[in-house]
Amino acid sequence: MYSALLLLGSALFGQTSADTIADRMLARIDGAQWRVPFTGSKSAACQPRTLYQQAFGANGEFTEHCVSRAGGLIEESFFYAFDEPGPVLLKMEVRPEPPADVEIARALREILTKRFGAPTREANMIEVGMPFAGDRWVSEKLHYFLFQNPSGMPLGISGAVLLIVLDSRLFGEIRKDALVDQADSADPARPFLERLVGDYYGRLIDAYPKTSFERDILAKQTSREALDLLGVANRALLDERAMLLLAANGLITKLSTLLWEVDSETAPAGLIRLQLAKFGVKLGGILHDGGLAYNQDLLWRAWREFPDSQAGQLAFVELQQRGWFTDPGTSCPANPDLFHDVIEHGEAFLAQHPATPFRKEVLFTLAAANESWWSIAHAPAGDPFVSDIPYPRKNLNKQQAAAARARAVDYYEQIVKLAPESPEAASAERRLPRLKLALDTGQRRFFCSYD
Repeated sequence: MYSALLLLGSALFGQTSADTIADRMLARIDGAQWRVPFTGSKSAACQPRTLYQQAFGANGEFTEHCVSRAGGLIEESFFYAFDEPGPVLLKMEVRPEPPADVEIARALREILTKRFGAPTREANMIEVGMPFAGDRWVSEKLHYFLFQNPSGMPLGISGAVLLIVLDSRLFGEIRKDALVDQADSADPARPFLERLVGDYYGRLIDAYPKTSFERDILAKQTSREALDLLGVANRALLDERAMLLLAANGLITKLSTLLWEVDSETAPAGLIRLQLAKFGVKLGGILHDGGLAYNQDLLWRAWREFPDSQAGQLAFVELQQRGWFTDPGTSCPANPDLFHDVIEHGEAFLAQHPATPFRKEVLFTLAAANESWWSIAHAPAGDPFVSDIPYPRKNLNKQQAAAARARAVDYYEQIVKLAPESPEAASAERRLPRLKLALDTGQRRFFCSYD
């Protein structure tokens, strides 16, 4: 009789405990102060976010993370600084305290579908960092992601149900991640080299053999093409010679990752070492992670011998991107602050070549170098990049870090004005708000570390 009354009551009111919990979860989202600046919280435990070079895209670049537990729910709030006024709430995660019934996911799915229609498509790791798919709904300002985990607790979810909600401002930044990433991996020389020597150049550079047999075949093809280019370079006019040296350098860099045998001059590696030595190129011993040591001999030659040519300027850009440190081993220089060389060389280059077609690329290295200076000076004691290496200029760099931050802001703003649609501008716009607010950006690009 008592069970029958319970069933009758549920039917009359049309709501189960799962429905009630789902309603409360969504009420937390509906009542949140989205895009309101962070001022701290008395009802939640909040911690600032320390960023590192290997950030997780826009989704992982929050400045504050707050956690509260109330009414059987766990609520996490994330604040981001993508605009200059300051960090604002752009993401929430809400889940029931364990143990939680997966029926809650059903109830949430029904409510969200009633509000916004059927899920538009499955959510994925790229968007919200989950290792498996879930359902997604979109309102005018928010994106709702529902993940259900009936089997336990795999990576990424604690409990049976997780609701993640992103403000459209954050979602828009996530969509820009791919463009932002291009700025740090840009290779401005490649289009010129492929135009000069053919598409096969890119195919060889991009090839990744799966077996030792495939590796040997690729090594033979790459070494043959590199030697052919060096032979042609010896007979070419100056500007073309410089570009051919750059192309050969790229192929030899690739080749150095494919060769493992150095004990015998009759082995493939021994033979190619002898052949390259005739052109002044040295392949060294086996590296700890495999492959042979190569110190970018031809890259340095292209810059030093042809500094005013197009290829020479492309070589300069690559040396800037490398921090003027091309040692292929595992050691760092006595002063790990590569950003000093990048700043010194970059400023001198722009003064001497004001009309260079690669101004944007050089400005970007200058901005990142000054940002590195600022960020490294504020590294916490346990920073995995900075704390485990001798750092002779640490105190002096900290004294001058404020000026470096100002220069970084100036260079990034120049990039946005010069090339507003470029990957470099997208990266600049991502970093500028934090820099202007004097919030650490975690930039470590031009710092040599063993980590």
